[in-house]
Amino acid sequence: MQLSGRRFGHIRVAEPIGEGGMGLVYAGFDETLHRRVAVKVLQDDQRLDPEARARLIREARSLSRLDHPNICRIHDYIEGDEADLLVLEFIEGKTLHQLAEPGLARAEKLRIAAAVAEVLVAAHRRGIIHRDLKPDNVMVTDSGEVKVLDFGLARWTEDRTRSLQMNAARLHVVDSSGTDDADAGSSGDTDAADSDLTVVGLTMGTPMYMSPEQARGKPLTPASDMYSFGLLLQALFTGREPYDDTLGARQVILEAAQGRSLPVKNVPRDITALIQNLKQLAPTDRPTAAETLRRLRELIAKPRRIAQLAAAALLFAIVVAGVVKYTIDLRRERAAAVAAEKRATAAQNEAAQRRAQAEDLINFMVGDLRKKLEPVGRLDVLDDVGARAVAYSGSLQPERMSADELARNAKALNQLGDVRVAQGRLADATTIFARALTLASAAVQKAPRSEAAQLALMNAHFYVGEAARLHGDAPAALKENERYLATAQRLVADFPFNDDYRIEEAYAHANVGTLLMLQGDYAGAGKHFEETLRIKRARLERDPSNVEWQADLANTINKLGVNLQRTGNLTGARGQFEEQKRITEQLVARAPSNAQWKRRLEISHAYLAAALTSLGDLEASQRETEAQLALERELVKLDPQNAEWLRARALTTIRLAGLHARRGLAAQSAAEFREGIAQLEDVVRRAPDRVAYREDLAVALARDARFRFSRGETREARQQWTRAWSLLDVAQSREVSALQDAAGVLLDGATLAEDAATKTQRLDRAAALLDAPPLARSSDPDTDALRARLFVARGRRDAAAPLVARLDAIGYHHPDYEAAVRGGR
Repeated sequence: MQLSGRRFGHIRVAEPIGEGGMGLVYAGFDETLHRRVAVKVLQDDQRLDPEARARLIREARSLSRLDHPNICRIHDYIEGDEADLLVLEFIEGKTLHQLAEPGLARAEKLRIAAAVAEVLVAAHRRGIIHRDLKPDNVMVTDSGEVKVLDFGLARWTEDRTRSLQMNAARLHVVDSSGTDDADAGSSGDTDAADSDLTVVGLTMGTPMYMSPEQARGKPLTPASDMYSFGLLLQALFTGREPYDDTLGARQVILEAAQGRSLPVKNVPRDITALIQNLKQLAPTDRPTAAETLRRLRELIAKPRRIAQLAAAALLFAIVVAGVVKYTIDLRRERAAAVAAEKRATAAQNEAAQRRAQAEDLINFMVGDLRKKLEPVGRLDVLDDVGARAVAYSGSLQPERMSADELARNAKALNQLGDVRVAQGRLADATTIFARALTLASAAVQKAPRSEAAQLALMNAHFYVGEAARLHGDAPAALKENERYLATAQRLVADFPFNDDYRIEEAYAHANVGTLLMLQGDYAGAGKHFEETLRIKRARLERDPSNVEWQADLANTINKLGVNLQRTGNLTGARGQFEEQKRITEQLVARAPSNAQWKRRLEISHAYLAAALTSLGDLEASQRETEAQLALERELVKLDPQNAEWLRARALTTIRLAGLHARRGLAAQSAAEFREGIAQLEDVVRRAPDRVAYREDLAVALARDARFRFSRGETREARQQWTRAWSLLDVAQSREVSALQDAAGVLLDGATLAEDAATKTQRLDRAAALLDAPPLARSSDPDTDALRARLFVARGRRDAAAPLVARLDAIGYHHPDYEAAVRGGR
């Protein structure tokens, strides 16, 4: 409908000048008051009902009474036959979206931000909420005046759509064909996503600048405007939108509902801190408009205070220059003192600036850059920056740092320690994690309710626990992970709508469950795994196409499978591992070059192969093992320094050697044992402090000894076994799997013994391990199989019979067990 040249009452409509969310915008002229106006045209489907129109006019009058120079005024509302007109103040200038460029001076950005904050202070005091604050709703006139547009209009839009939402929700959930539109929209198709916005009960508006409560369709308060203002400041100071530009509207809304947006980068720290405070998930944690305005004015005044001090010093020098000699001497002394003070202040400022730059660089290098390097296997690039980061951390003085500074440095150290773990440098990583925990603990002591401080402490407990686990200290690892879980649960309680903390709680449950399982508490472990699975399945239901969440769910499925395996449910465990493999195969198919997905698929093959071996299906197990080894060889080519990938390749080579030995392929098996053992020896040399690596080598040597013994190489077999036993530190082993390996090595050693006394001694040591915690309370099939082997080795088949019957009932047919019990060895 073309309105140019038409007259509505005393308003003459001129040419179109733009288009807003409500319709076309025209230039116009008020022939009664002789002023230019802007005219927004509301078509039939956008026209107000009497109640909404009255409320809009009331708010317009309330805003007019404020007489605030930075508010775009609503002059009138005119009803017509074909359309209604909203008559607004005419503003010539550019929107903030057009001005948000790198070339705009920081001082000018702060001035604009303060002007918008002044508007929010005035409006919020009147109980008026903007509801759609965004860069396109802020204009700067040619004379530099800041104007905030569309106050009150979002309230009308919300009211207009609320009744539509109820009907649309009913209509969109299931269409005539029975298709669930909400699910269809999650595929990533933008048009489909846009059409389904009403399904989640949203108020209409701009998703890119919505607050979490607005994205959820919850009642709004002034704090909602402050969140949008934080996103607006982020766009203003960074020059880019607060969400990734590849996201569709639906994905943006899902992110907004959880309070997630892009991190603020390359912005001064004091401004970044303000933006982060405004973007707090909980409305009560955000600063008010008045508090925000105060902080902006402080930022504006900071350069002025420095200039005033310099001017005062200059004036003082000029005045003092005209006095007598002793005064001149005094001036010189004072000037020297002032200069020294200035140098000290400048040095402090420079140090603070350098510290901020160093922290930003370290966070980038071990955070963002690490994410780019790890998928292509090039973590070695970070070695130099890592060493510098550790040295820098050692120079920090926690008592002189804020809670945010402490938390930020703890985060950087945790990331760096994680890189060191991936490189096999556990001792270095442990020292770094301990330092991070010290900083995070200090942060919480300074600010117990700080979200950033609690988050840093939670992560620090996790990493210290992970280091303890890798050292083989399961009780210490369990204690730290229980603290990790407790801190995560506090964050969930404080921020119940933050899904990141809910998923951290899931991770913590999984870790505690894993450690309980390693100590033989399968019932306790199962409860934690079930809670983990519940949280992760619920999350994936909200976005089934999210690959990261699919991978995360696969990890939990794996842990549940292992626990089922330990309780004797071998068929159930096989099913879990097959589901894990299906998920990871899909991930690799989507991103064939992603090293982390390949690593996850390789792990899936390993667990499924082990389950098939326990069930006696050696042919299927060999197929999985060969596929696993092919992936591991690809990974090692990508990153020849990655200790975990090197270890995995070696262990799979050893397992394949055992499978080939059982098929009578002796020459091939012998070559694979040599290759795998040499690879494991290299891994141990790279990371001599890793207990698990030494245990791996010991088990490999014991299997090779058994293989050599079967070929009549008795002397070589005994030498290999002696070396294997020397690598095991049974006194330090606390995990079920490590002690099972030690007991198995001893049983193999009994077979290789030179005389009856040595055989008895080794059997007695195996019995001592099986009769002591944690194996004494463990009833998983592998432990029962070891007990059965022990009884048979001692000639007590009657004592082994109940165990054999139980293992037969669950379908347990591991080749080592079968050879010892069925063969009488």
